[in-house]
Amino acid sequence: MTKEKKIKLDVFLCNIHIIITDDPNKCVDNRRIRQYCSDSPDEDLSKNCDGIVFQKSKFDYYTILPPYAEYGSVCHESVHLIGRIFRDRGQIADYKNDEVFAYYVGWIAGEIYTYIKSVYKYFDAATK
Repeated sequence: MTKEKKIKLDVFLCNIHIIITDDPNKCVDNRRIRQYCSDSPDEDLSKNCDGIVFQKSKFDYYTILPPYAEYGSVCHESVHLIGRIFRDRGQIADYKNDEVFAYYVGWIAGEIYTYIKSVYKYFDAATK
């Protein structure tokens, strides 16, 4: 089962696609996006899938997480997401004044985790 939510991040003129799935291989193959998230068409994404972050362009960023992802994994992938968005826009993170970077990491982590909690019941029911 796969659930997806798209968040429009107007300030950076991009979309963040949050994909929650129990089968990342099937998900990327069905959406024809494997070439963006893996160097190998044969890679088993479920073997190392605590989370994946990739992008199709400077306007579409993706994170794929399992329905049982813990908050630490969500935060980890959120750093990757915001880091890519910043780099693509030439925004250098200032580690002496990292409030903006920290704000966006916290914001996207909250969005992702809230979405996971809202769709978990569908995955839980499907396994029963």
